[in-house]
Amino acid sequence: MNSDFSNSKNTSPTGGFPILSGIRALAEEMPPGDARTALRRISQQLEAGKDLESCLNERPNQIPEFLSALLQTGFQTGNIGLVVERYLDINRKTADLRRTVMGGLLYPFVLSVASVLLLGFLLIYVTPQFQKIFYDFGTQLPMFTQLLLDLSNLITDPPIWFLLVFFGILAVVIGLMNMLGGRPILRKVFNWVPLFGPLSRYSSLAQFCHLLRILIDNRIPLSEAIRLAGNGSRNADLAWACEKMSLDVQAGMRLEESALTLTQFPVRLLAVFRWEGKPQALSDSLTAVGDLFESQSQIQARLIGLIAEPTAILVLALLVGLHVIGLFMPLVMLLNDLS
Repeated sequence: MNSDFSNSKNTSPTGGFPILSGIRALAEEMPPGDARTALRRISQQLEAGKDLESCLNERPNQIPEFLSALLQTGFQTGNIGLVVERYLDINRKTADLRRTVMGGLLYPFVLSVASVLLLGFLLIYVTPQFQKIFYDFGTQLPMFTQLLLDLSNLITDPPIWFLLVFFGILAVVIGLMNMLGGRPILRKVFNWVPLFGPLSRYSSLAQFCHLLRILIDNRIPLSEAIRLAGNGSRNADLAWACEKMSLDVQAGMRLEESALTLTQFPVRLLAVFRWEGKPQALSDSLTAVGDLFESQSQIQARLIGLIAEPTAILVLALLVGLHVIGLFMPLVMLLNDLS
């Protein structure tokens, strides 16, 4: 008896894909965190016969709002299998992009750490030994060498005021960021960073397009779908723009007209919004533009890997080479004087 009841509540109203199977699949492929734990717990509650809406309402802060809306709408329309499949596809592509970036930055990161350690060793242990030689012979030091010696003294014996100023400036910067908007401000700053800024924008826009397509296909009202898709893009700046656009649409403004007032949406996405009155055409256009943004983000990720490695090698060579030149220039001058 209980098994029949459980199966009836865990199957889409149209008799399609069992919601329990969808939640389990979603939980297994979610990254570790509160959402994954909550989805596993929900699958256990569904198996015991509890309805999906009650399970989701019990965890409003553990499962993202857009994901909760997707699951409820997919269950009600009988498309839960397709909704889960499409959302997992978005997650997999995001994970692949992250792995591409991390793989391209791994070797440059190791080189950067090695550069810092090597430079620290030279400044802390090697440079002071040369400083004694220079002072013993009374050698007149070039400006670059003197800068190296001053930097070495600053690191080996840092004055208290230097640390106070550093942490004071850091506290002021963090305080200003929080007062002016916190993460949205940091995201705006990050968007201007060469290579990484475009990667972040393209990736977020791709997620936005694909999530909006799923929401529209499941008959969620356009104003609500835009807001949810913006929150699901994991980009605070884009989420803010979608929130404003959602309010404009609710007030009767056309989608394209609202987007024209916002800088977060590129021109090719503005052209998609013209299909606002034709849901199927809008859905197809969002898919095509989302795929385009995905391709651009993949190209940007590979470009980062191609540029980061030679840049790290060049920086390492410059740091070590300039340090060696700065230390040996006075010795050459001293040998010339002695000869």
